[in-house]
Amino acid sequence: MKQILMAVAALMCFSMSAAAAGSRDYVDKIVRKYKGLETVEYVKVSKVMLEKGLEYDEDAAEWLRGVRRLDVIMIDDDPALGDEFCRDISGLEEKGYSKPLSVSDGGDAIKTYVLKKSGTVKSLVILVKDEDECVFVRMKGRISEKHVKDIVLNVGD
Repeated sequence: MKQILMAVAALMCFSMSAAAAGSRDYVDKIVRKYKGLETVEYVKVSKVMLEKGLEYDEDAAEWLRGVRRLDVIMIDDDPALGDEFCRDISGLEEKGYSKPLSVSDGGDAIKTYVLKKSGTVKSLVILVKDEDECVFVRMKGRISEKHVKDIVLNVGD
């Protein structure tokens, strides 16, 4: 009986780590799918570039301290592609992300997705969509929950 319980525990640990790895791969796959398309603008900001840029903004530096990579995708004037992108992003919940915030106001919608591991936010995804454009921001790193709250509250400022 002990051996069966140990095997089940090991399988569960493996499944959880595989799910976390799958969620990272899923977001990277989405980024790769869209970043080269004609109506898509893509920017990747590394930790080094973030640190250089944040030397001039103390407020942002505080809440971006743990971010080691930032990806931004903007889809403009292509509503069909924006809708497809949003459908792909909505799959994050199946990949281990939680959705702490979702706000709709008329034609505008803001959704956030968070992937946590060991009590630390490893990935924060913010998706803003209106009639004409879709903006996706992903922050990877070790982000405190307090800073996630600050980031989310400042979306749109």
